[in-house]
Amino acid sequence: MDETHPFPQSAPGHLAAIAHRFGLEVPDVSTARVLEIGCSAGGNLIPFAAWHPEARAVGIDLSQVQIDQGRRRVAALGLRNMELFQADIAQIDPAALGTFDLVVCHGVYSRVPEHVQQAILSAFRAALAPDGIGYHSYNVYPCWKAREIVRDAMLLRGGAMTSPQEKVSYARGMIDFLEEVAPADSVLAKALSDYRAQGNLTDHYLLHEDMKSWRRSTRPATSSRWWGELRPTALQYLIVHGLARYRLDSVLLLPPTSTPRLDEPATRLAELVREDP
Repeated sequence: MDETHPFPQSAPGHLAAIAHRFGLEVPDVSTARVLEIGCSAGGNLIPFAAWHPEARAVGIDLSQVQIDQGRRRVAALGLRNMELFQADIAQIDPAALGTFDLVVCHGVYSRVPEHVQQAILSAFRAALAPDGIGYHSYNVYPCWKAREIVRDAMLLRGGAMTSPQEKVSYARGMIDFLEEVAPADSVLAKALSDYRAQGNLTDHYLLHEDMKSWRRSTRPATSSRWWGELRPTALQYLIVHGLARYRLDSVLLLPPTSTPRLDEPATRLAELVREDP
C-alpha cells in the first residue's frame, strides 16, 4: 500500500489561525468544507475529517489505485463526511465539485507538467468560496539547488538500476559514501547534513521525491516564474513558510476580494510561521 501522511502545515486549523491573524474572517473549521487537490490516498484529509464530524472533506487524485486505497481506509474508519474522487484536475471543472472554505494542494505542483500546473492555479480560483483560503506549495530555486547536489549524486549511482529496491540501496550507498569523504566544512557536507535533517527519508519518499527524472516543467521554479503564472487568476497570496528550511514556497491563496491586514504584528507572524519545525 502506498504511504500517505498528514502534512501539519496544511492543516485547516493551522491555516485558519494564520488567516485570522491577518484579519481575515474564516468559516468555522469544525464545519468547514475542505478540498485537497492531489490527495493521494487521503492521509492528509483523514485526520481532519475524523476530528471534525460536522465538516466536509473532499479529495481528488489522478491515481485510481490510491483513491481506492483511500476509500477503503475511509470506510474502515466510518467517516461519512469524507469523499475521494479519481479525476484529472486538467480535465474537470473544479466548480462542479462546489465551493470550499479551504483548498489545499501540497507537494503536487512541482511534479506535474505545465498545463496541469496552470489547471491547479485555476482550480483554486474556481473552488474557493468568497471568504475562503487556499494552501499551495512548490519547490523553489535558489534554495533547492543544495538538495539537487545530493539528488544528482543518488541518480548517478542508482538511477540506472531496474528495481525500486536496487535504486534505493544504491542511492543510500552514495549518500553514505559522500558523508565519509566530504570535508567537514564543505558545501557538500552542508548539503548532505540538510538532506538528512529533513527526516521522513523512507524508501517510498526517496523514490517518489528524488529518484524520478524531471521534465523541464517539473523542475523547481523561481518565485518570479510562479508569480507570473498566478497573475491571470487574480488571486492574492501571502508567503507563510520559509525558503531556506523547506526549500519550497508555501503560500496562502486568497480570493481577489480578500483584504488581509498587513500591519507590523501580522507581518511578524509570517516571519514566525516561517520558522515552524
